Amino acid sequence: MWAVLLLLLAQAADYVAQGDKALEAKQFSQAIDFYNQAIAADPNDFTAEFQLGLAYNLQNKYAEAVPHYQRVLALKPGLYQAELNLGLSQLRAHESAAAVAHLEDAAREKPQEFLPALYLAQALLESGQYPQAEAAFKKALAINPPSQPAQTGLAESQVHQREIAQTAQNHRLDEARQLVESKQLDKAEAAVAPLVAARPDDLELRLFYARILRDERKFPDAASQFGAVVQRKPDSAEAWSELANLYEIQEQYAQTLAALDRVRALNAETPGHIFSRAIALDHLKQWPQAIDCYKQFLTLSQGKFSNQEFQARQRIKTLEAAERRR
Repeated sequence: MWAVLLLLLAQAADYVAQGDKALEAKQFSQAIDFYNQAIAADPNDFTAEFQLGLAYNLQNKYAEAVPHYQRVLALKPGLYQAELNLGLSQLRAHESAAAVAHLEDAAREKPQEFLPALYLAQALLESGQYPQAEAAFKKALAINPPSQPAQTGLAESQVHQREIAQTAQNHRLDEARQLVESKQLDKAEAAVAPLVAARPDDLELRLFYARILRDERKFPDAASQFGAVVQRKPDSAEAWSELANLYEIQEQYAQTLAALDRVRALNAETPGHIFSRAIALDHLKQWPQAIDCYKQFLTLSQGKFSNQEFQARQRIKTLEAAERRR
């Protein structure tokens, strides 16, 4: 019996040697036949299984290589090269999620080796685990900084994360708009505030947030947000106009005039702005200028703002009488 066993083992070793020669000569079909004969002679020959997987890999038949590397690991658990090749085969067979565990084992076994670090990062990227992929690509680049695949993969993982974050933020913004429409301003504010913090240079978003605060009558906070817009975009007549309106509501008439001056300088002045200027001048007791603005407003309004026109006519009469008494 022992003689038969030794003969089978010798045959297996001989088949593996012949398979290796065929593999070196790129005679893949012959190599596969020899390795299969070696396995038939000795089912526990993990070397023959490993080489059989390699023969398939060299033909880009990655899915066919996978079960052979799995068999190697069943026979020889934790074998570094089998973990690496199995993970790589699964990665190239588009089984990225399955590849991660084996490549993690390989990278853990040899933390200073570049290839397991790179393949692990690529498997994480392809399986949609973008934050983990970013960290893995950074580890790979720490080992081999010039690596173009690692640099490209790192950039791609970061782009995917930004896209996911942008999609989530846009969804939250849509929800906030619906909350505004349903007059749930407190909930809208809570939804938009973190978006503004995440996207401080998104001026349209900041204007939207400022108007929510304004409609909640949180005037100082709203003014702060409109002010942040004009700091970043001084030619925003829209934001200057909103600031002027807020200052007027808060009876800060000097600031109202300053904001209206910016609107005028941007050639964006409307009859409504002129009326607000008249109101501010009126309260500051600059009556001649206020009278001029009320009259200019009446010339331009052409019956479109009946309430304000009535008020303007009344104030003109009152102020002109006051001026005569001076």
